[in-house]
Amino acid sequence: MAQQFTSVYRVNVESGVTLDMLDDIEVLFNVAIFVYTKTEGKAVALRRSTFEAKPVYLYLENSHFCLITDIFRYAESYQCDVCDRFFNLQYELTRHKCTTEPVEVFPVGVYTPPLNIFEKLDLEGVFVPHQLRYFKYRIAFDIESMFEKFDIPDSSKTSWECKHIPISVSISSNVEGFLEPYVIVSNGDPNDLCAEMIDHFHDIQSESFRLLQMEYQHYLDMLGSKITEMKALDPSERKLPLERLQEEFMRYLKQIPVLSFNGGRYDLNCLKEYLMGLLVDENLSVLKRGNNFLSLTTNKLKFLDIVNYLAPGFSYDAYLKAFKCSAAKGHFPYEFLTSLEKLDYTSLPSHSDFYSSLKGRNISTAEYENCLKVWNDNKMTTLRDYLKWYNAIDTHYLIEGLEKQFQSFKSQFSVDIFKEAVSLPGVVSRHLFNSIQRDFTLFNYKHQDLVSLFRDNLVGGPSVIFHRYQKQGETRIKEFFIRKTLRLPNM
Repeated sequence: MAQQFTSVYRVNVESGVTLDMLDDIEVLFNVAIFVYTKTEGKAVALRRSTFEAKPVYLYLENSHFCLITDIFRYAESYQCDVCDRFFNLQYELTRHKCTTEPVEVFPVGVYTPPLNIFEKLDLEGVFVPHQLRYFKYRIAFDIESMFEKFDIPDSSKTSWECKHIPISVSISSNVEGFLEPYVIVSNGDPNDLCAEMIDHFHDIQSESFRLLQMEYQHYLDMLGSKITEMKALDPSERKLPLERLQEEFMRYLKQIPVLSFNGGRYDLNCLKEYLMGLLVDENLSVLKRGNNFLSLTTNKLKFLDIVNYLAPGFSYDAYLKAFKCSAAKGHFPYEFLTSLEKLDYTSLPSHSDFYSSLKGRNISTAEYENCLKVWNDNKMTTLRDYLKWYNAIDTHYLIEGLEKQFQSFKSQFSVDIFKEAVSLPGVVSRHLFNSIQRDFTLFNYKHQDLVSLFRDNLVGGPSVIFHRYQKQGETRIKEFFIRKTLRLPNM
């Protein structure tokens, strides 16, 4: 080999080779050479090859190269010579790049999405019918707040107007025995309000779990029988995989979705000061995007935001109309309610009190007259009664919308949206992998140039959507355009 290298590159290597010569040696002998030195059991990379060929690992000590026959047992950890970062495995160091730019990671093999609980049960011979593979129960909640004025000096970028204090919460569900909205009005302490809210959530969850246990008892017994058989064959105390699956099945039945509209941005942020202390001992897990709670889960509850399952810009009224729910949102004088004492007002506040500085407008005269009609028809005596009604209708009709949305995704896409995803992209991903019949092969390092090839050749500009909501039979195309082109819009 030394003679071959000398004859090709005209270099005398009788006294040995240097690190600088390794590039030429790689090309000549078609190998990728990695060089390490070791200190206190930690390997430091002196040279990491970028040549795609059979790897050869060398150990440099006292100006001598030694062959490393087993790189996996060579050291306890591996250190980058540029950024000093440590890695437990050698291949992690090999693919590591010292750069401030994002590093592309190319895993190998075929991507398969995580199995849900029923797919895991299938593998163990416990087959649950299709109609029982969807979690049937859910809770809806909505809070109302009062605007408490307080003096905080404004900064150059922030102007403080008031603090939002939770004053009431409405809770509805589709669990038998808890079908009617339950409204809690604050006694002045938001901690008490949150504590009673969580207690009611747990009451609903307990009934949901009891009903589901009865419905799935046959399949729980089948799993229990298989565990007993396995225990007879393996009497050791170690936990069996089937026992872990049984625990996962029970967690699935115990944890009920708790949904709100825009709750990830508003309700949970308004409550978190008082809420987190009540949930911290319940295996709390939080998933956030910026200031938006995508999910907040405990062993029994899974908080989700309906907005994450909708197109951007969808309002609550549009949501109810889209699913043809039987009523829409009412109106409330938020800025009028600055203290609990005002809940004892014996008449509906005046039309001017419904003005919203946030929206920059007031409700219409017809809308105010409808509020008066609600007051009189329900024989209300105080603003507290109106607050309870207003808070209750939100969750009452939200439960109706949730059921229709759930059934729509179930029938069209066979996806349990509130159990298998926390947002619309997750639902789409689940439906995609349920639909395709071929393996989804991942790009590896050998084909990494294809990634940049596709990305660099994408062309086009931003697509600006002016109207997300379109109604059949209505068009915004200008009349002169229709006359000029002699074309009518497709209805």
